[in-house]
Formats: sequence, structure tokens, C-alpha cells
Amino acid sequence: MKRRRFRVTIEDKVYEVEVEIEDMERKLSELTSSFSKSTDLSSNLRRVRTLPAPTIVRKGEVRAPMPGRVLSIKVREGDEVKKGDVLLVMESMKAQVEVRSPMNGVVKKLLVREAESVRQNQPLVLLE
Repeated sequence: MKRRRFRVTIEDKVYEVEVEIEDMERKLSELTSSFSKSTDLSSNLRRVRTLPAPTIVRKGEVRAPMPGRVLSIKVREGDEVKKGDVLLVMESMKAQVEVRSPMNGVVKKLLVREAESVRQNQPLVLLE
């Protein structure tokens, strides 16, 4: 049976959930029912998606995979990163998206700030 992993954020806490595809609805229902009934899960439950590494237009240029808002930046200029490391987290239509490094390198320049709105394909980070 196929299994899928999800990251779920509830009230700023991240939980990793692994479910069998056929059993997904029941597992998510069990997860959400284990939290306090006073919590409004519909506004706090967000699925975190990890998209494939963004296309590099210029060598070392990481671009936004979709329009959205920068929630948090996980690296600083001068930091060494490995392929697959999370560079920043974006929010688009209430889904949180981790933007990961497409290569090993060093953060040369951050081109955005937290809470900034960005367009699809807008350069976010320069790596060298």
C-alpha cells in the first residue's frame, strides 16, 4: 500500500504525519480530533508542501515557485547550504511552501524580506 508523508502546522507547531493513501481521511480525522475541541482547526490547520527545487534561470538564482508572501527566511547571507536545505518559507492561498536550495553553495544575497509579497518567478536568493 502506498504511504505519503505530510507536515501539518497547528498553532505554530509542526507535526509530521505518515498515512496510507487509502486510509488518509481516517488518519487526518484522528489527528485533528486529538487536539482540544476549543481549537478552531479550520483556521489553524495548514498543509506544508515541499515543491521540487525551483528552476535556476541564472546559475545560483533561486526564484519563487508561485506568487505569495514570504513568511520566514531560514538562511542569512554568507551561510553555507546544501542541495535540499530550506532557504525560506512562503505562504500562498493559506498553504505554506518550503523553498529549498537547488544546489550546494553559499548564500550570496537575499533579495526579499520577511512579510514581503512576491510574484511567481521573482528572484528570491542568489547562491554561489
